[in-house]
Amino acid sequence: MLYRSHLNTGLAAGVVLAGAAQLAQPGQPVEDLLMLAGLTAAFALVPDLDVASVPQRWFYRGVALALAVLLALDRGHAAGLLGFFALLPLVHHHRGWMHRWWAAAVVPAGVLLLGAALLNRLHWPMEPNEIPTLLRSQLSTHLPFYCAMALGYATHLVVDRVGLRALRPR
Repeated sequence: MLYRSHLNTGLAAGVVLAGAAQLAQPGQPVEDLLMLAGLTAAFALVPDLDVASVPQRWFYRGVALALAVLLALDRGHAAGLLGFFALLPLVHHHRGWMHRWWAAAVVPAGVLLLGAALLNRLHWPMEPNEIPTLLRSQLSTHLPFYCAMALGYATHLVVDRVGLRALRPR
């Protein structure tokens, strides 16, 4: 599938999610609804970060910029974490672990933890038993955004599965 197919289906799913959020709790700030739709669309591209593509180029340009900012701010631990996690899609082949259903739940959770690190909510060194508490805290605070990321990721996997079946000769 082309990245545009994933982007468009992710955006459509994000608009539906934002609409459902507005119906569930009227009066949501427009910025939050746009963020839900945007995250869903963006995460519909994440599983293809393991292959040379337009989304991969833009992702790594963003990572390079973020690393430069973090290093300029003397945030070496956060820069190290970002660099490490940004490399993970490249350590396996295309349609490897990034195209597994469990990744749709795990990758967004990792993004929440990485976000906490980048926003300086983590202390160093962190004890392993503190990670579940931090993850629960991040999930309770950012559950709609986690759902948007997971939905976008899952949308990609569904489009790949349906699209690949549709393209097979019968």
